[in-house]
Amino acid sequence: MEMARVGEAAAQAGGADCPGAVVDLEQPTDLSALIFDGATDLLSEPEAYRIRQCEACVVHFFDTSRKGSRRWCSMNISGNKLKVAAYQRRKRDSEPAR
Repeated sequence: MEMARVGEAAAQAGGADCPGAVVDLEQPTDLSALIFDGATDLLSEPEAYRIRQCEACVVHFFDTSRKGSRRWCSMNISGNKLKVAAYQRRKRDSEPAR
């Protein structure tokens, strides 16, 4: 038997005491129900326009930045990759041709 943490809506629907509760997963469909419930919560957010796709990979993320201008899912992975590429492009463009 597997155990999993559930979100607020899943906890309420499943009768769990509080958000982040741990529930038993007896069937594989129990896990998919939790995933779909979480996706439904995310997509029904009043600020659903802040859900974006990362510029460097296939991941979608919820932009929590103050200005709403975040472009990548993770600075450590995707953000660094894009910044290094931009730096190399600027460096290559500024060098005189040989």
